[in-house]
Amino acid sequence: EFALQLWPIAIKGNQVHRDVYNLFTKSARSFLDSWFENEHIKAAFGFDSIVGNYASPDTPGSAYVLLHHVFGEVDGEKGAWGHAIGGMGAITQAMQQACINLGVNIYTNSAVNKVIVSNGTATGIKLENGETIKAKKIISNLNPKLLYKQMISEEELEPEFNRSMDGYKCGSGTFRMNVALSELPDFTALPGKEIGEHHQSGIVIAPTLDYMDQAYIDAKSHGWSKKPIVEMLIPSTMDDTLAPDGKHVASLFCQQFSPSLPNGKSWTDHRLAAADTIIETINKHAPNFKDSIL
Repeated sequence: EFALQLWPIAIKGNQVHRDVYNLFTKSARSFLDSWFENEHIKAAFGFDSIVGNYASPDTPGSAYVLLHHVFGEVDGEKGAWGHAIGGMGAITQAMQQACINLGVNIYTNSAVNKVIVSNGTATGIKLENGETIKAKKIISNLNPKLLYKQMISEEELEPEFNRSMDGYKCGSGTFRMNVALSELPDFTALPGKEIGEHHQSGIVIAPTLDYMDQAYIDAKSHGWSKKPIVEMLIPSTMDDTLAPDGKHVASLFCQQFSPSLPNGKSWTDHRLAAADTIIETINKHAPNFKDSIL
């Protein structure tokens, strides 16, 4: 429906309009094929089309995600990414301090289990301990499905909206791991255990678009990829407060892993097997990785 709305703009507009239409409607592979010939160059760009996205680079609309990942900026540099010195907790601590400076009261260990609605307007919240807090404005950054299906009564919402929430897809295809390492990965492509430029970069194991597509097919059919897509970050190479001298921590962002396993299987029972698959995949590129895990 959205593509149909864009079509008149695409056929009547200028080249920029047509490019935007293509980004929103084409697969990443189709879009990249029109610009590049080398499969590894396509893969380098194509990874951004599926990162955090339970999809294949052949999925229509995945080209848009290429654009999505260059939004934003760091210190005025557009499309840049960065590490939070002190770990991700440093961000929430900075946010907390900024709020306190403005006179905001922050409650911790105070989980909300219900949004109170009166005459179609959110007027307060109810905590798990039974306490009720009233306010002029209620603002939430929760996952929409959690908010509207678990914290607000269906009777308070329009039937059509409830139906749309029933079909709202928000399952993740990612498997996250944090590992402590006795030494840095020694990659066969760039040997060495001393900190190198590649250790301070995003390290991606996804050599071709076909590799990424197969990872998605495996997850759809069997629950997770036999050869997963892996992005490794080693923040301790840039922030020595995160690990003891000579040791490191690595963050692994891995795909594709189905939100729900087939045949009634549970992630509780199979997450260690999936983790082993990830470790073995990395080990093929950095043979010391498995033994370096503490």
